[in-house]
Amino acid sequence: MRNTFILGLFLLLFCSCRLEVTQHNPVRALSETNSFLKALYIEEDYPTAFELSHAELRKGVTSDNLKQIVERTKQLGTLKRLKADSYMETPGRTMELFYVGMYERGTIYHRIVLMGDATSGYKVSGVWFKAEPYPQHASRQKFNEEIFVE
Repeated sequence: MRNTFILGLFLLLFCSCRLEVTQHNPVRALSETNSFLKALYIEEDYPTAFELSHAELRKGVTSDNLKQIVERTKQLGTLKRLKADSYMETPGRTMELFYVGMYERGTIYHRIVLMGDATSGYKVSGVWFKAEPYPQHASRQKFNEEIFVE
C-alpha cells in the first residue's frame, strides 16, 4: 500500500511538472530593443516607444512617463551616441541588455529588461539608467561589434 502511494505521488508530480526551456537570440533582442530606444531617445516619439513596449511596462507607465525619463537624461545635454554594450540571458522568458549613452556632459548607463524569446520576439518591460556602470556578472556577455542606436 505504501509503495503504491509513493508511486502514485511520484507519477502525479512527474505528470504535473513540465520543463520549460527558453531559447534566446541576442541579435533579435538587440534589433527589437534598438527600435524602442530609437523611438524613445532619438526620435522622441513617446507614443511609438510606448506601443513598442511590453504590456508589463505599459501597466506601470504612460508615454508621458517615458518623456520624463528622456528629460532626466537631458540634464547631461544632448545625446551624442547610444551604444549596445552587453547582454545577459536571465531565467525564463526574460533577458537584459546594457547600453552606454554618451551625452555632451557625461555618460549614462542603461539597463533594459526584455520579455520574450527567440521565437516570439522581445518587448521592453523595464528601463533603468544611472551614472555608474552596472556591475559585471559572470553570465553577462559583450557584443562582438559596436552597435549603435540610429
